[in-house]
Amino acid sequence: MTAPHTPHLTPEAEQAPPFPAPSVDPNRTGGAVWHVRALMASGRWRPTREAIAHWLNTLKFESHHLVLVGASAGWMMSAEFLERFRFIEAIDIDPLARPLFAWRHGRRLGRAGTLVHWHRLDALLQLEELMARWPDAAWLFDNVLGQQIYRHHDMDALEAALGGLAQRLAGREWASVHDWLSGPAMPTHAGAVLSRPIDRAVIEPQGLQLRGQSYSLSAAGEALLATLNASGEWWDHRTACVFPPGTSVSLIPWELLPGTWHWLQAGGVSARTRFEARAARGNATKALRILDELDRDDRTARS
Repeated sequence: MTAPHTPHLTPEAEQAPPFPAPSVDPNRTGGAVWHVRALMASGRWRPTREAIAHWLNTLKFESHHLVLVGASAGWMMSAEFLERFRFIEAIDIDPLARPLFAWRHGRRLGRAGTLVHWHRLDALLQLEELMARWPDAAWLFDNVLGQQIYRHHDMDALEAALGGLAQRLAGREWASVHDWLSGPAMPTHAGAVLSRPIDRAVIEPQGLQLRGQSYSLSAAGEALLATLNASGEWWDHRTACVFPPGTSVSLIPWELLPGTWHWLQAGGVSARTRFEARAARGNATKALRILDELDRDDRTARS
């Protein structure tokens, strides 16, 4: 198995590089094949879709305006989450995304009064322009950041851009769910892997805190792969550098194809947690304590 890559340090805001232009067909990771695969795999993907929905429910965005980057057909998106917003700017370069998204989510969002505006463009290449256009919107990158390794040849330039994303989005509410690791695996009990409680971790400057202890990225990756009885060559999607230290992330298993598994990383920065994440930067124990307190506040509010 290939050990997870250790990313470069996140650059300062003024040094955060833009995303390079794609080296291959910009729609390489979408299109009809992807949508047919998603439709046929709906049952197999259900546990992962439910785990993502649970994670989305933990996001405490204050904005009622969402920029959804990589909207696609919303195969893994939660309609309950989407209908929290008054306006959604749905962005995807795939021409099939708009009609299929409407087929899957249009009726429910229409009943909720959520207005969806479509934009067929590459949001990563036009990030500053779009941020200026929607200064108060929350951003969600839906299974798009991890796909960039298939669109670029220069992995160092790509990783630098991914590592600078948090700096470019500083001061905004944003989140991402994306591939971290992927490859062949044959877990003894796939159902047990998918039904077990989702691992919750906190990003540290050179690794993450997982299951009560600090790991390097390499060691954390190996622990996750062992859970799946992984074998062969695994891909590191260069996304371990996306979130700043102090960010809480959920690590979600996904059986993309029979025998092919992904570990997804899902996390975000909301208006309520921006201050706490900054205060806890470099102190994962403090970050976990803050997150536990926020969870207790949520349970009290709902009771």
